[in-house]
Amino acid sequence: MAEQIGLIKYKGNLGGLSGYSQGGKTLIRRAGGGSKEQFNNSATMERVRENAAEFGNAASSGKLLRDAMRIVISQGSDRYLTSRVAQKMGEVIKKDGVNARGQRGVLDDETSLFEGFDFNQNAVFGRVVYVKPTVEINRQTGDISAKIPAHNAKIVIASPRGATHYRFFGCASNINFEQMDFSTMDDESGFIEIGNTAVTETTLDVGLGDGQNQNLNLTSPIFVAVGVSFFQDVNGEKYPLKNGAYNAVRVVKVDTGV
Repeated sequence: MAEQIGLIKYKGNLGGLSGYSQGGKTLIRRAGGGSKEQFNNSATMERVRENAAEFGNAASSGKLLRDAMRIVISQGSDRYLTSRVAQKMGEVIKKDGVNARGQRGVLDDETSLFEGFDFNQNAVFGRVVYVKPTVEINRQTGDISAKIPAHNAKIVIASPRGATHYRFFGCASNINFEQMDFSTMDDESGFIEIGNTAVTETTLDVGLGDGQNQNLNLTSPIFVAVGVSFFQDVNGEKYPLKNGAYNAVRVVKVDTGV
């Protein structure tokens, strides 16, 4: 591998050579990689094409899920969420036992792999909220609720320093991965003071019905997420702590519809 020691340094391709940096040095190598035609037609690239197709499917399906649940993700997520969702979606695709390699997709019954998925690795829900939400889903009417059991805030909620209040929030998303479409409804509780007092059961109404159509018969997977956010009270005004860095959000239920 040649090393550039002169005054001219470059990165990228130039005259069939590729410049790059490694270990503080500028190195040169012959530009490699196959052409687009080779990638599309070469028999030796077949596995690569198959992997690329499924990687693209995982990325687009992951984006659909993130778009569907953006209302809760925006309140608590980490910098690696996009890649983590795509990786988990790749696991879902690999469970496809129907289609051939390279053509595998997201099957509804395998989306259950997302149950328990945390959107913010820096604030894992089970280490912040020490009670388990329960979810009720009626596919015919679209009625969906997530309930957080009655608890003592000081004992059950691992609140960050400086927080005086918290509230629960959540959403339900009905996602059709074949048609790349979704519908979402969200809800949030009122502010709850952090103290050694009893907190009654909290219900988040995230139903997807409009209150009129009582025969929806939802068939696609339904993802239900619940989160907790923290605030500091200053003269009666509630201010979020550190832009949601301490907020925990988890997919608490996936009803596959299968």
